Amino acid sequence: MADGDVDVDVNALVHNVEKLTGSRRWLRRVTKKQRWKHKRLTLSHDAIISYKDPNGHHLKSFVLIPAAARLATVQEQLDNHRPYIFVLTAIPVHHIVEVSPDKHLIFFAVSNPSTAKQWISAANAIAAQRVRPTHGPLTPLNAPLLAAWGLIPRLPTTAIPSTARALGLKISAEEFQQTAHSLNETVGTHVTFLFFANVIFTYAQSKAVSQIFQHFSNDAQPLTAAQLAPLLQCTISDASQLLKLHHSDHCTLQTLTAILHHPLNSVRDSQKANQPHDMTRPLNHYLISSSHNTYLEGDQFKGDSTAQMYRIVLERACRCVEIDMWDGDDDQPAVTHGRTMTSVVPLEKVLRIIREHAFSHGTDYPLILSLENHLSHRQQVKAADLIRDILGDFLYTPDCPGMHVDVLPSPEQLRGRILIKAKTGHSVYMESKPSDLSNMEDEDSDDLDDASAAAKSRDDENPSSSSESEKGSRNGTPSKISEEIAKLVYLPGSNRKILMGLWNKDISGKERFISSSCVSVNEKKIAEIWENKKVDAIREYNTHALSRVYPKGTRVDSSNYTPILAHFMGCQIVALNWQKHDTGMAVNEARFLANGGCGYVLSDSVRSPIQSPAVLSIELLSGFLFPKPKNSSNRDTIDPYCVIKVYDEQYDDEDDYSSDRFYSQADRSNGFAPTWNETATLKIRNKALAVIVLKVYDHDRTSDDDLIGYCAVPTSLIREGYRCFPLTSKDGDPLTLPSTDVQPSVLCNVKWT
Repeated sequence: MADGDVDVDVNALVHNVEKLTGSRRWLRRVTKKQRWKHKRLTLSHDAIISYKDPNGHHLKSFVLIPAAARLATVQEQLDNHRPYIFVLTAIPVHHIVEVSPDKHLIFFAVSNPSTAKQWISAANAIAAQRVRPTHGPLTPLNAPLLAAWGLIPRLPTTAIPSTARALGLKISAEEFQQTAHSLNETVGTHVTFLFFANVIFTYAQSKAVSQIFQHFSNDAQPLTAAQLAPLLQCTISDASQLLKLHHSDHCTLQTLTAILHHPLNSVRDSQKANQPHDMTRPLNHYLISSSHNTYLEGDQFKGDSTAQMYRIVLERACRCVEIDMWDGDDDQPAVTHGRTMTSVVPLEKVLRIIREHAFSHGTDYPLILSLENHLSHRQQVKAADLIRDILGDFLYTPDCPGMHVDVLPSPEQLRGRILIKAKTGHSVYMESKPSDLSNMEDEDSDDLDDASAAAKSRDDENPSSSSESEKGSRNGTPSKISEEIAKLVYLPGSNRKILMGLWNKDISGKERFISSSCVSVNEKKIAEIWENKKVDAIREYNTHALSRVYPKGTRVDSSNYTPILAHFMGCQIVALNWQKHDTGMAVNEARFLANGGCGYVLSDSVRSPIQSPAVLSIELLSGFLFPKPKNSSNRDTIDPYCVIKVYDEQYDDEDDYSSDRFYSQADRSNGFAPTWNETATLKIRNKALAVIVLKVYDHDRTSDDDLIGYCAVPTSLIREGYRCFPLTSKDGDPLTLPSTDVQPSVLCNVKWT
């Protein structure tokens, strides 16, 4: 059996598909007008997918492209207003003999992710089995080539360059022939898929991987598990398991390429990342993965509001989400970004999504709802009723057993509970009497910061607009905090002046704090603290109570600040715009890889003892299977280059707060397997805190360079040796290849010196 060759029981797969769709077999297909319609979907033994209308009339039939069925990206889910979508790539039945036929992306929505994954698995397996007599078995490396090749049994030699360009590789017909001759093969008028794949891999094979292979092998013979183990710095048993994953007992050059770019060879140390932290300390001892204006899927001024954003961030282990509540139509509370042109979503819909997904994605540690309350008294009462009725026993309120003012409960004690954080108007001084509920003027609100920036943006777009035209609570002043809302709040918003007093050393000692209070400041205050060397003061505060950091209001485009300084200061709730996958989000994602990715990380874990700075050497060797940027033409190839930046406790770049950086050269016209052989030598001041962000760009001579993907990893989780940096797309989805675990990634030799 060849490497990766697996027998497929097509009858069993088709039977499973029939069970998935049920007796009626209704799924939904998105139309060109972005409307969903019921379709009866069937998948045959020969990979023909057909669907009919509700009356049973046959509509269309397509043949599936092998190794091309996949889950929809997050952006595709949002664009199509459905959570669970799978995408099939297919060719109309009457076009399968064409060399470059039009390929159709067909979207189907199902009721749960498990069903979508089963459809994808079955579709890819049946499609691969259909072409097996002419294309050979599906292997980890030929799967991406199958998707570009299509369905024809043989390819005209004249079409080789265009097919290679679909893989991101520029190769002429002459270069293809020369490579074939080096393999003692002759190129005729047509080539088979296996011949094409062999020549392409030989032409584009990374010289770095070839040198690694030759160094560890004997006379270029396939590697045994015993030879592979020192290469991967693992045990012989682990090396054997890796070979089994690739359905082989030996390691050829192509198999080594697949292993080196496999997730199990990631530069991120998954074993160390999954080591559990002590979850029995008070809540304020943890950094908490947090979202700002969670409901927005676009910018802060015109973006759409959607309840699905709560599902998306909760699936990614976010543990603090924000809900901005404003008076809605029909006397029903709504969620939106006030004083802007953003759309509105009912509060009830948001709460139901939160209840469904709060603890259903692998973490049951507490979820915090950060409420911005702009409701009239009447709608506050309705909002409180909705919160109690929908969230029910999940709520952890001030009257719950075990409530203490001197120490917060631990995440372990709060498993499966939802906490409300909001302003109540009460004083945070323990020796003071509670003030009137209407006393809100000293409590901070990120919406006030956002609103001023949004108002400027609105005035810039429409100079004739005026505050006199604003009506209703959405544009007006918030009412008093109602008792009904206040009784639900476990984490009350605190007075900013207390924190300012700490910075000025006017207040000290934990006896002056209620532990559950939470002060909110924007990113500019964090920069001021850093510049004025007041870090110890805010760290002292954070050992007793909570602080929340949010983006400054001028980030109308939903961009993010870099959270590294706020994490260093022990600020627990560092809220970012999750819809924008920029450097700030990349650093945040890296921070919360630890502790099993549960959304909670001990703040002590990012503070290393006093130590000498370390040096990290990253030798950039090669890349593999980089996708083309969106909207690229078929004739385009990419010219990839890498940028590596360090984010640490100190910085020397005020634009992005990085402390060190490296830029590689571009490898022209080779996105299939680019080679660099350049070394970045990076200074790391705090190994417990620092984060490395590697980005791959496509160099463009006439326009801005496109981001292909990025990988962020905390230096505390870095594995040495020959490791791959797996890439994530600029939309935040991991770059994957259907039908294989091999990932688009950058292969490096990583060493601490």
